This record gives sequence, structure tokens and C-alpha cells, in this order.
Amino acid sequence: MGAQRASLHTEAGPSSDAHLVKTYIYLRVSLIAAVLLVFAALVFETFGTGELLNSISAYYYTPVRSVFVGALVGMGFALIVLVGRPGPEDAALNLAGMLAPVVAFVPTPVPEPCPIEGERCIPEAYLPGVVNNMAALFAVGFLALVFTALSIRRLQRGDRWSLWGFVVAAVVWLGALLWFGFTDDWPLRASFLSFAHYGAAVPMFVLIIVVVFVNGFSTETPLVTIRDREVTYRPVYQAIAWVMAATVAVGLVAWFMTRTDERPPPVIFWVEATVLLFFGIFWGLQTWELRRQGPPPASDAAAAPAPAPASRGSSQPVG
Repeated sequence: MGAQRASLHTEAGPSSDAHLVKTYIYLRVSLIAAVLLVFAALVFETFGTGELLNSISAYYYTPVRSVFVGALVGMGFALIVLVGRPGPEDAALNLAGMLAPVVAFVPTPVPEPCPIEGERCIPEAYLPGVVNNMAALFAVGFLALVFTALSIRRLQRGDRWSLWGFVVAAVVWLGALLWFGFTDDWPLRASFLSFAHYGAAVPMFVLIIVVVFVNGFSTETPLVTIRDREVTYRPVYQAIAWVMAATVAVGLVAWFMTRTDERPPPVIFWVEATVLLFFGIFWGLQTWELRRQGPPPASDAAAAPAPAPASRGSSQPVG
């Protein structure tokens, strides 16, 4: 590890800035490690049982659960903490990170052992954990919103994406809290347990695809030089984004066509696995792209800068 760290060259100037860039890069690498951890657990479980479940989320009820939950929570925090390109990318990363723990804490309903014939539900044995984890998440989420509000004000990050991203995050937090409720007999609690996983997972996947698309039209970093002409990362990111979007579209059609089969194929599993795989590839490429500069600079898609923007060489606030 020491040799690897020594081999990372930075252009941040002072030693402290170089260390900040390295920390940023290693934090990004940790997200890739989390994705690989999930895939490794899925491979071992699938080869051990010889069975492929309908979705990655369905592995919550298998020995993969600890890795699934832990990795998603870690990925969620990383997506929030890591600075994206100011504008839609940073806002999308923050919102995706906010939804990831919900995907982890609220499992997909299953038909057995559901007491109502023909219905799907979360087994009784798992409900106390779901309630406890979500209550803790709402409490920490409130503190995070307060911290974000103070940060936007004190750091003068008054661009429209920061402000609207905060407003959307606050609305999502409040709406989810009212949906989840305050007591076990809350009128909407059953609906939350049945649909919150999907309500968080679908927009989370959409948001990470948006992040890739934004980079596909924003980055100017040269990737290779072909016949004295520089080719940027743009076409690569665009190709990855279109593959992810096409995977979701084709997967939805395939799911709709096979959903009534007696033993439908694991369409959702392959959609989730493919999107996660290509997001991991994108994240790795972007990490390599940013290995010297740290957080990406603002693009034309970003809103106007704050009244007192930092100089090009200074470090950017995290979050």
C-alpha cells in the first residue's frame, strides 16, 4: 500500500493539498471496493446454493445480508461526502447517497412466510430491525440537513443546484418520515414497508445514470491522443451512460413480458448487476481522471458560482 501511495503523483502544490487530493481519491476507491464486496458475496452465495435469486435486493434474506446492508450504507455516505462537479452532478450524488441506506434497511417484500395468501410482505422477524434502522436514519438525516443548511449559508454556496438540491433532500426526508410514521400502528406504515424499497431503489439508479450522463457532456480531460488529436473521456462516459440506460429500458420490457411466468427469469437481478458494474467502471475511470486534481471543476451546466469563489488552486468544501 505504501508503494502505491508513493506512486500517486499530484499537482496540488503544497503537501497539505496533495494529501487532500490523495484522501479524496482513496475515498473514491473505497466506493469501488464496496461494489466489489457486494459482487464477491453474491458470487460465493450463488455458487454455494446453485440458485440465482430474482434481484440483488432479494439476497437480504440470505447470508449476503450483512455485506449488502453494510456496503450500501457505506456507498451512501461516500456519495454524499464526495464532491462532484458543482451543479447537477453533485446534487445527484447527494440525493443518490441519501436514498442508498433506505434501499439497505427496508428489504423487498417476499411471498413467504407472508400470512396473507397471494400477498408479499416483510417477515415479522425482520420488522423490529427495519423500524429501528429507519428511525436512526431519520434522526441522523435531520442532523445532516441542519449541517447542510448551515454549510450552504456559511460557505456562501448559493448556486441554484446547491439550494434546490437541499430543498429536494428536505422534502424527501419529510415525506419519507410522514410515510414511515411515528408509531407501529401508523396508517401509512404498511404501505411504507411494502413500497419504500422500490421507491428508493428506482430513483437511486436513475440518479447514478444521470451522474454518468452529466460527465459524458461536461468533462474536458484528455484520455488519449490519436493522430495529434486529443480524445477526452466524454465519448467513453457517454457510451457507459447509454449502456446503463438501455439496460434499464430493455430490462423493464423483459420484466413486463415475463412477470406472469411460473418461473420468471431473474431479469431484475441482471439489470441491477449490469448497472452497478458499469457504474463501477465509470467510477474507476473518473477516479483515474481526477487522480491529480481532486474534485472536478465546475462545468457550463453548473449554476453561477458563489459570490466569493475559491481560487483555482484552493481546496473545495466537501459535501
